[in-house]
Amino acid sequence: MQGLSNHNPAFNQSLPALPPACGQPFSRQQRDAQAPVKPGTSRTDGDRLLALQYRNALLEAAQTSSTPTIHHVPPHSTFGQWWGQLRDAFQSTDMRQWIQDRGINRTSITLDPQTGEIAFMVKGKQHKAGQDDAHWRAVSGPVLEVARLLGIGTAFAPPATLADEPVPWWIVGRFYQEPQALEPLQKQQRALEIERDQNFKPLDPNTRQALITARSEDALDEQKTVLADIHTRHAAAASLQHLANTLQKGIDYDGQIEDELKKPIHLSEHASYYPDRTGKTNQVSLLKLLKDHGWDIPTNHEQLENLATALATPVLTSPIHGNLGGALAWPEPLAQDRQRQLTQVIHSARLSTVRVFHDDSVLTHLLRDRPVSPQPLRDPRRLIDDLLRSPKGKALAEALQAFFERLAIKGSPSDWLLAALNLESSTDIEGVTIHSPQPHIEGFPLVTAQNAGKTPSIIVKELAEYLLANGNAESAETATIRAHLQLANRAPQFLVNDIPKQVKVGAHSWVSFTTAVARLEAKAPGATAGMSYAQVMLHASAAPLNDHERQIEYAAQQNAIKDWAVANGLGYPMTEGALTQACNAFNTQIRELREAAETQIPHMPTTSAIALEQLKKALPDMNPKLLEAKCIELEPSNKDFPGPYSILDLFIDGRFLRRAPDGNLTDGLYWLKFIPISIALTLGDDVTPGTWNASSKEIDIKAVLAKIKDLPSPRQPFETAFTDYANAVKRTTAAQIKTLVSNLPLEDRQNLEFGKITVRTEIDYWRNDHPLPVEKGTLLVETVRNGTSVTYAINRLKGTITKRPEMAYKERQPTNGWHPSKGKRYDVITPGGEYPSRLTDEKKGEHGTPYSYASDRTRYLAEAVIADMELPAVKRYAKGATTFETQVPTYRIIEEIALNLIPFRSAIKHFIDGKTLEGFVDLAFDIFGFAVGLGAAFKGAKALSAGASALSRIAHAGKILGRAAVGALNPLSGLDDLARGAINLARRGVSRAEKLLAALAKVDVAALAKKPNIAQGTLKGVNGASDVGALAKLDEATGQWHAINPVNRKSFGQPLSNFQAKVLSSGELSGNMKTLYKKLDKNTQLDICYATALRAAQADKKITDTAFNKIIPEVLNGGSQTYNRMMKIRPDTLKSSFNAADISESGVATFVSRRGYNKDKIVHAAYIQKAPDGQLHLYHSNSLALDHALGGTRLQPATVGKANVYTLGREQQAGIQRFMDDGGGYDMVFTPSSTLESSIRRHAA
Repeated sequence: MQGLSNHNPAFNQSLPALPPACGQPFSRQQRDAQAPVKPGTSRTDGDRLLALQYRNALLEAAQTSSTPTIHHVPPHSTFGQWWGQLRDAFQSTDMRQWIQDRGINRTSITLDPQTGEIAFMVKGKQHKAGQDDAHWRAVSGPVLEVARLLGIGTAFAPPATLADEPVPWWIVGRFYQEPQALEPLQKQQRALEIERDQNFKPLDPNTRQALITARSEDALDEQKTVLADIHTRHAAAASLQHLANTLQKGIDYDGQIEDELKKPIHLSEHASYYPDRTGKTNQVSLLKLLKDHGWDIPTNHEQLENLATALATPVLTSPIHGNLGGALAWPEPLAQDRQRQLTQVIHSARLSTVRVFHDDSVLTHLLRDRPVSPQPLRDPRRLIDDLLRSPKGKALAEALQAFFERLAIKGSPSDWLLAALNLESSTDIEGVTIHSPQPHIEGFPLVTAQNAGKTPSIIVKELAEYLLANGNAESAETATIRAHLQLANRAPQFLVNDIPKQVKVGAHSWVSFTTAVARLEAKAPGATAGMSYAQVMLHASAAPLNDHERQIEYAAQQNAIKDWAVANGLGYPMTEGALTQACNAFNTQIRELREAAETQIPHMPTTSAIALEQLKKALPDMNPKLLEAKCIELEPSNKDFPGPYSILDLFIDGRFLRRAPDGNLTDGLYWLKFIPISIALTLGDDVTPGTWNASSKEIDIKAVLAKIKDLPSPRQPFETAFTDYANAVKRTTAAQIKTLVSNLPLEDRQNLEFGKITVRTEIDYWRNDHPLPVEKGTLLVETVRNGTSVTYAINRLKGTITKRPEMAYKERQPTNGWHPSKGKRYDVITPGGEYPSRLTDEKKGEHGTPYSYASDRTRYLAEAVIADMELPAVKRYAKGATTFETQVPTYRIIEEIALNLIPFRSAIKHFIDGKTLEGFVDLAFDIFGFAVGLGAAFKGAKALSAGASALSRIAHAGKILGRAAVGALNPLSGLDDLARGAINLARRGVSRAEKLLAALAKVDVAALAKKPNIAQGTLKGVNGASDVGALAKLDEATGQWHAINPVNRKSFGQPLSNFQAKVLSSGELSGNMKTLYKKLDKNTQLDICYATALRAAQADKKITDTAFNKIIPEVLNGGSQTYNRMMKIRPDTLKSSFNAADISESGVATFVSRRGYNKDKIVHAAYIQKAPDGQLHLYHSNSLALDHALGGTRLQPATVGKANVYTLGREQQAGIQRFMDDGGGYDMVFTPSSTLESSIRRHAA
């Protein structure tokens, strides 16, 4: 830390690095207030000490050209607190992991709070990361928020280390708004002023109130809470990971995991999650933490790992302008009539001088006098952000906001301007589908059979060309910008960086990828902007943590499957039955591909290899080389068995293990020994019993034969092994060919599916019985369709299908002579198996989109490729030949045959070279499109702040395949109507259901509901519809409820006339009172009974601070007539008795004097809350008489804020009546809280 000697040790604890995934924010629960500040450690004291040091620096600066520094910043000064907070932010676990993963030199860091960029050195080279870097954006929030409050205004070196470094004096000066660029005499004069005042000049609350509030100790506490929550998240993740490691080998007993989860973890004192009864130890069980946040309770090792991964990963955050959809991307998008109004008003005189001329579009208006060069077009999002921040953009955005504010429609300036940019070229309004229910941009369908097989970058380029050609853009430059703008909020998957070329639209890998993107966008709209394909897939590899996240994934899968169905010729599913059919087809394909991908093809089995393994076990003490040594001969000799032989030869042959053949036989007559005795010829006396003798002294042949004579023959194990091997090769090859065909462009798929096909192999030869394949592993498929012939070369070794349009099948005979030449022929390959009749004939008139993967034609081609392998002949080679038979093939020939059988020879070569991992990735997954880009994922894994442990997890097949591609597509149990209905929604880009789910999934509703003016409640259904849960914010300006976007906590849209805030419990109201009073100005006028009652109403989310400030002046000196009108105090509303049954909801009880000096004046007020269980609770202050009547003078009442709190039982209700009847007596008027806000505003002067 620079210039600070103390720091919070909670952020320096070493925590284990965990893999990335996806993490969640922690909910806020109320805790007791902090202890009072000790004398001498207040901010005022600290600022005074720092001011005197700054004075000395001023005097030094006046006398020298060097930059003075302040060596000890008082940690309790305002600057010291925020500088220390910035240091703590750099020590948070998220930041430490990010810095460590990149190998950043902390002392080299410079930070620019204005742009959000960080610069640093890695191994001596300068690097930079901006807000377009998703991972820097995810971890930088706590750092940048504090850095911006320092008011430095330029890039600077932050306290990124724990070293006690001095702070440049100018940084302190800018923080305290000290004048800059002073001349030496001015510096001396300012130093004298500081010495006189003994402090910095305080900020003017009339002009700097926002900055004063932003730097308040409450604001500092909020920043401490942010870091404490990060610490809590990682502490929970570390505990879960430790438990997962402990149970890696299995669970000892049922319930063990839950027992382990009951162990406590430590909470930072500033954590927002701070449940009751944590005690002085600040501990809570991990089980309770998980339950309180609504996460699944893990029951096995995999779930523990997944949850640890999720919590250890920084929460993805949205870019400053989200997904660039503006008001169209609200959780409930801008209504269609308001969209039309927006497109009209943009050119209207009602926007005065900032309006867009009719001949201009909004985009051309913003680009006027700003030519677009090729460089900005490489990063359209940054260009769009710059346009929004430009003077023209800000002026137009603020004018639009003001216009809709007058209509009581909430939205940020950028929301309105982005919506206008999205809508201005539209021929349709958001929510109205044209042409097709499929996702489209201005009528351009993003996924079609024609687009299938194209890379996303090609489709983005074609979209821009379409917009230009269709009149939706004025130039190629604006077409590029518009394409990016609309894709960002409708189909962000097309804009992800570094998508491997193998990930093509319509492939099953596209389903997996788009599902992953949708999950991340649901959590943080726009989050995938700037992310790479590998980063997206790694983030999304973590499974959902609760039912709600599963609903999001399910809805995303359904939309992705619909696109897949279109691309693969199944049509866009419009009914649940059609969608089920598409899901079944997809699952079948994935299951087959996965089985092929997980099939581990071993080395080709050979009889000799199997026999050697048996011999090594039977003869463990023998040097393995001796098993194949050709040193065994027959004595006496026999010309039929000349030898020499090896032990391996004898064992494989098997005939002479018990008895050697006889010797001294005439040439070629040994076979007569095996003729039946009845026809045997007399062989004479030349037969002598033979014996085996080894020329090597290391081999005792008799002992060897005794040990191996009873071993089972290796021939049967070979038969079994080769059958398994051949089946694995067939399964892998068939899946490979079907995948290659299905990934072809539509026209090529149609040629192969509907044209007449002939499958051939190209052969060179000198002799007909000695064919020489021209290109190993390649078949030529000739198609004739509509009179046009096209040849496709299927190369199973390279995994390619290429066109050879000019191919001519000209054959020739070999020639001899001076210039001999080989012959050429094209052998037709006809696969075995059963197929429909006339399968290879042309299907005239067919022109639709075939489901190529599962068609009979594609199966025919796959079987033809397998037939070309000639596995029966390969088996004969692999069965092998001993010296008894022939000396060929050699082991190298066997290896070569094996390599020419398996798809992707280069991949399997990695196996032979010992590069197992590379071979596994290339062969088992890249072939089938599951792990495309996995190499990049490995390289990018460390870029995820969960650390290097991601490298081990990524090897799991389930993670590699992607959650959408593992076949987990069955409807979820317990889905609500929204999730189930998502499969039936026609959508453009991202569906309404997805947007709503995204809004609800990001936030802890309970935590938000504790914020001022934000309430949880229900939208009352109309026309018999059910009520819908919602969050809303009570607008200070209008006093009306508006929907709140949980992602940015901003109000949006029209007033919610049918919103009813949740009825709070007494505990919830008391908690809100504590929070409210902690933020209030400690003004003495607030310590009156009327203020206490009205603040209780405010904490109950019934009135705004604006309404409070309107009514308080009317309540002084016995209350004005305006106050009486506001509270509906009239002779006919006065009650002389208290009847609890009359109170149907919470409200303010005003007591009016019946007689005497204060007759008809209000003398006291209290807030009576009616809790959900019907119990009444009274909140009041400053009336000993009422306290006495309620029993508060006998027993200490509960207190919260300024209020004493009483539960109104029978005795307390009778006490209220005694209070009303005492002395001159009081009447009471009860004003229901539901009418307070509107009544106050209506009657305010």
